[in-house]
Formats: sequence, structure tokens, C-alpha cells
Amino acid sequence: MNRLRGTGNYLRSKGTKEVGTMNARTVDYRISKKRIFNFEIKNLEVEYWNLIFEFQLCFNNTS
Repeated sequence: MNRLRGTGNYLRSKGTKEVGTMNARTVDYRISKKRIFNFEIKNLEVEYWNLIFEFQLCFNNTS
């Protein structure tokens, strides 16, 4: 599987087009990228709330 992906990237960089397999592969790549992106956003939200929570704790302690 990895070897196939590698050759696909190589052919793409060469400027030749694989018609049948490349389309499925790029769609798969886009979906996986979208999933990763959503996952990163969720992680960022969690970190953001943790920061706010910590900040509030510090702020409450100082006052």
C-alpha cells in the first residue's frame, strides 16, 4: 500500500497522470486530511479551554 502511494506521488511530481487509481487515492487523501484537520481543531479547543481554566485559577488566586 505504501509503495503504491509512493509511486503515485512520484508520477504526479513527474507530471504524468494516472487516471484510474489516482482519483480514488486523492479522494481518500482528502478525506483523511479532513479527519486530521477536525481532530486538530478539537485538540486546539481542548487546549484553549485548559488555558482559560488555568488562567482563571491563577487570576482567582492573585485576587
